[in-house]
Amino acid sequence: MYQVFARRYRPQTFEEVVGQAHVVDTLKNAITERHVGHAYLFSGPRGIGKTSIARILAKALNCDKGPSPTPCNSCEQCLSISSGQDADVIEMDAASNRGIEDARMLRENVTYSPLRSRFKIYIIDEAHMLTKEAFNALLKTLEEPPPNVKFFFATTEPNKVPDTIVSRCQRFNLKRITTNDILKRLSQIAESNNVKIETNALRTIVTMSKGSMRDAESLLDQIISYKTNNITIEEVNTVLGIAPQEFISNIVSAIKDGDSKNAMTVIDKVFINGVDVNSFIDQVIERLRQILLIKTCGKNKDLIDDDIDIINIYEKESNYFSTEALLYFIQLLFEAKHRIKDGANMRIVLELTILKLVKSKDIVDIASALKQLESVNSNTQIVFNVSDQPNPAKAIAQNIPDKKDQSSIISADSNIQNDKSYQDTSSDLKSLWQRIIEDIKKKDVKVAAHIREGILEKLNNDVVVIKFPAQFGFHKKQIEYPDNKKIVDAAVENITGKKLNVNFKLDTNARHSPEELEGNYEVSNRTQEINTNITSEPAVKKIVDYFGGTIVGTSKNIEK
Repeated sequence: MYQVFARRYRPQTFEEVVGQAHVVDTLKNAITERHVGHAYLFSGPRGIGKTSIARILAKALNCDKGPSPTPCNSCEQCLSISSGQDADVIEMDAASNRGIEDARMLRENVTYSPLRSRFKIYIIDEAHMLTKEAFNALLKTLEEPPPNVKFFFATTEPNKVPDTIVSRCQRFNLKRITTNDILKRLSQIAESNNVKIETNALRTIVTMSKGSMRDAESLLDQIISYKTNNITIEEVNTVLGIAPQEFISNIVSAIKDGDSKNAMTVIDKVFINGVDVNSFIDQVIERLRQILLIKTCGKNKDLIDDDIDIINIYEKESNYFSTEALLYFIQLLFEAKHRIKDGANMRIVLELTILKLVKSKDIVDIASALKQLESVNSNTQIVFNVSDQPNPAKAIAQNIPDKKDQSSIISADSNIQNDKSYQDTSSDLKSLWQRIIEDIKKKDVKVAAHIREGILEKLNNDVVVIKFPAQFGFHKKQIEYPDNKKIVDAAVENITGKKLNVNFKLDTNARHSPEELEGNYEVSNRTQEINTNITSEPAVKKIVDYFGGTIVGTSKNIEK
């Protein structure tokens, strides 16, 4: 009967395990020195050898010629363990036997001696699937098991295994297998089956396996079923439903050149050739990731597990894009995957996403954007109302004031001298009030939004009176909160140079007059003129268009 490659070429000895030398060496030394623990936890991604190592360790302990780090694989014990039929090596799938009743049954069976072997061994796969109650039922048994019982746990999600279980085990973290190790193993399998396959085709299989030896062997098995000899990269792409590297290179080139037509042509070919859309997006993400690694870390072989010729291609492509642009591209592609997963039309999502990448070729980083702004008018401050579109420059908008504060930005003269006295006149109070509001805004824009609805009614005899008209009772209440009042008191002291007693009152019979509103929200003709001039500046217009925002106000830069 035919046996699939993943089972036929499963490691039978520690020496055959690929890419897990740190685990293998530790276990071999433990067996040699008779320091084998009663419980082990093997964690790591799928298909990298967790259960295989557990089986080999079981054979090493129960082999007729053991305990030995090199089981013979010929005695009755080894053969029955390899075939999964040994009565004393019990393999359990925790996903199917996850309840407390299963754990209780296991706990009861532990008390019985092995039928014919040296040890009774429990191999529990996908251990994280056990319920909390099942784990609790095993605690005492794991802490003080019978001397002839061993527990081997395997899991892909060790974070879901309770700490009380982990602390009772020796834990080994298995790692993803490197590209070269998987490539070497697949070449051996192909050669042993008298199959000729192109190196690039094998490399594509390795890439698709994502560090899993079992996945790689299964994919090779599938491809050999399609064609038994002289397998090419094109045939591998057809069987696996993945895009040729030519498609990925053309997409990168289209993004670099801003060539929408070329990008749409590639997408059309993706659908014509039956390429899996999610796989295609993954391929583009992986290509951009490699370019990003080159861009940020240089040609580091420890980070980029690929041929030097391919790395040179990545290095050349890294010169086309900034780091911020690459981060933005990858973010958009991940968002596209989520939209497709939620049921959106695959083609529309892919086309719109790729077009966004193509149209973002002129992306600039925050520092460059700020330099362009500074070059327009070193004495003018510009406030952008940035849209909520995801892009790498979004941080520019983080400190923009609330919408109400954006209605205008008030010009202010230099700070008031500490010894200056104020007359209780309308013009003096309006000027002073504007300075106080501006000082509060620097500390907390929300407090400024509330306080500006009031009117500075009086300032004399070390007393400040701020009046709120009837319709702004809520604002008065917000200002009176201790933390907010501290900000107002500090601003008054900072502007007047004196510590004054600040009082608030609500005038239920009054509303703001047009004159008072004009005093609180002064927008001069000069401000409007600056607004017009700024909008017409090419550099500002380009930044506004890119960020998807609008200029909502300008102010004179008072810092000298």
